Amino acid sequence: MLTKEELLAQVREEVEKSGARQGAEVIRAVEAWLAGRFPAPAAPVKTAGEIFAADEHVKAFIHNRAKTTPPVKVPVPGYGLKAGEYLPPRAKATITSGDFPSERTYLPLAEFPQRGFRLRDLIPVAGLGTPSIEYARVTGYTNSAGGVAEGAAKPESAITTQNVTDSVKTIATFIPVTRQALRDVQGLGAYINQVLGYFLQLEEDDEILNGTGGTEMTGILQTSGILSQAFATNIIETVRKGITLLQTAFTDAGFDPTGLVLNPNDWETAELIKDTTGRYLLLPDSRPQEGSGEPRLWRLPVVTTPAIAAGTGLLGAFDIGATLWTYEDLELAMTDSHADWFAKNLVAVRAEFRELLAVYFPKAFCQLAFS
Repeated sequence: MLTKEELLAQVREEVEKSGARQGAEVIRAVEAWLAGRFPAPAAPVKTAGEIFAADEHVKAFIHNRAKTTPPVKVPVPGYGLKAGEYLPPRAKATITSGDFPSERTYLPLAEFPQRGFRLRDLIPVAGLGTPSIEYARVTGYTNSAGGVAEGAAKPESAITTQNVTDSVKTIATFIPVTRQALRDVQGLGAYINQVLGYFLQLEEDDEILNGTGGTEMTGILQTSGILSQAFATNIIETVRKGITLLQTAFTDAGFDPTGLVLNPNDWETAELIKDTTGRYLLLPDSRPQEGSGEPRLWRLPVVTTPAIAAGTGLLGAFDIGATLWTYEDLELAMTDSHADWFAKNLVAVRAEFRELLAVYFPKAFCQLAFS
């Protein structure tokens, strides 16, 4: 049977060979066991490996120390305040180095596919210094302005508001990856960071439109008081009538819309509308008149995203109707302090940010029905 000194020397040798990141924790645990701070095992220990097989105290000591290891922040170069137009993130399987069998096929050289124009491009984004805000939502007004005779009482006007208190919401996800994959696959860490950030942007777009409150933001389409336009002949005419509805939201005044959100299927339907001679009503670059080549309808930029249901559109004065308040920007971190992942050489790569959507003028938005 080995002496205590021989066992400790063997442990140090094995740790050095393995290159384990938590090797110092292992050595300290064995030293504590040898010093008698843990009960001795029932049977004599002959090798360093038997220490971990025979003594639960040593394993528990190492596990608890690993659990207190703080997450390692992962920098995200070039990340901006943009959000994507897409479906909510789906659960992913554990990524292992076997998923990337050779240097020639380990990763695509191109970035993860993303859409370039998102709802964040329509809504003002501002920083927030507190996790909750209270604001006045304007639901109507009374304009009594008029001519007044000398010495007469002035007419009184009024603004109808609703007090709204809201707190920031956390949008987050994580994905398990093996340490071997992170070491063996060049660029995998940066690639995962990019993809996870994009998944959050997908969810952000969905919540800006459809969020139901609670743990989600309350989306524009779920906000009480927004206008609605019924279907009128086709998509093009429906959008035009919605513009008029916004411009007369308060009868004698309203809003000039700044953007239109459509499902890709509805945008396809609009672009394929023809006149009686078979000519497309919209030009091939989606312009009803001369101008820029951006997708536009009735001079408004069109954001196409599957985040809005087919058969529904959203027209809005996004520039003044709402603000997206950012409390904590995108944060990426990784750690093995999860369940038994330290023993399995797994790490969790986590991405999250916190923000809230404030809708100041519900009547600055109009939901469109295309059937």
